[in-house]
Amino acid sequence: MRMSLPGYAAFGIAALMVTLAFIQSRDLRLFLTMLPMLAALLVIPLLLTRMNQKAMANVDCTGARLCRLDRVGRDGSGKPVRVRGTVERVSFAWMNRPHITISEGGASVKVIMFTAPPEKIMVGDYVEAVGAVRNFGLTREKKIWGVRVMAIPRRTQHNKGHVNHNTEKKPEPQPSEAHSRNRAGA
Repeated sequence: MRMSLPGYAAFGIAALMVTLAFIQSRDLRLFLTMLPMLAALLVIPLLLTRMNQKAMANVDCTGARLCRLDRVGRDGSGKPVRVRGTVERVSFAWMNRPHITISEGGASVKVIMFTAPPEKIMVGDYVEAVGAVRNFGLTREKKIWGVRVMAIPRRTQHNKGHVNHNTEKKPEPQPSEAHSRNRAGA
């Protein structure tokens, strides 16, 4: 879990003010009163981030259909979609509300997250994003109001986009020792 940069700044300013007030007054009661308040400035944003992440993890994404990036928004605004692509840019991560630009095959779309994803998403990661298509700004640009973004394994060329996790040969089952003794005695 991480806190946003403004959260850290607010804590830093408040801690500086408490320290200066204590140095000026030398009142230990004032200092002991302010310590729980400083702790709250750290704990509350972390708890809110965690609560938002848990709420987003519980959103049912089964109705979101997989959509190519160049076709996002053709069915209208408000439709749940699932897109895959390579992360081209991550901005506003310091606010814990990252905007992630995903590109694939010459098309790109921006995913605006409500809360920071549980895992750190970096430029170059291959990701799957789920959310609702929205029109933003004066240009009415189609963007995805993201619910979930997660890194996924890249598709391979030999299986035409389908990831087969069972490519290893499984070892032949070996008969148990007791089974071998029964067969030998028979």
